[in-house]
Amino acid sequence: MSGLVETYIVVSLLLAVFGAVTAMGSCLVFGVGMERLRAGFEVIKNQTGFFSDAIHKLEEKMVEVDKQVELTGSVVKTLENKVDVVDKQTSFFSDSIYRLEQKVEKIQEAPKVSEAPVVVRESRIQADRADALVSHAESLLTEVNQLAMKMKDANSNGLEVGARLSPSLSESLMLRKAADTTDEIRYH
Repeated sequence: MSGLVETYIVVSLLLAVFGAVTAMGSCLVFGVGMERLRAGFEVIKNQTGFFSDAIHKLEEKMVEVDKQVELTGSVVKTLENKVDVVDKQTSFFSDSIYRLEQKVEKIQEAPKVSEAPVVVRESRIQADRADALVSHAESLLTEVNQLAMKMKDANSNGLEVGARLSPSLSESLMLRKAADTTDEIRYH
């Protein structure tokens, strides 16, 4: 039996050594695996931080774009309002020019100088005034056209309109009215 006991002891020692080696190997493998796992989590954490920052920056840019879209919408609305005013003023001036042309035609049909010298002299004065008024209306229409072109350029460039435009039409009319010496020409 002593041989048998010794065999059991040798086998037990072998199994114990084998178990210790296996446990050490497992610990090493699990330790290396845990380090790799920890390093992997660190990489994931860094990538998550990177993508989080990128998403945050994208959200900030979207807020800026929304503000610019809002600003552009208000500028476009302002331009539409100004174009509407220009259209109304153009209509007013074209109607005034038409009436002036009618008056000029009537004045040209006036009696000859030999028939009525006083009427002819009055007609000439009225004709001169009508010509001056037509010339003035044409220059105002030219200004309106230039203003509309500037507004169109400002709209296509997306710039703020107020900084690029010349004095408004109403200011121009007031300046011209002050410079005008006749009382018959009135602007509304």
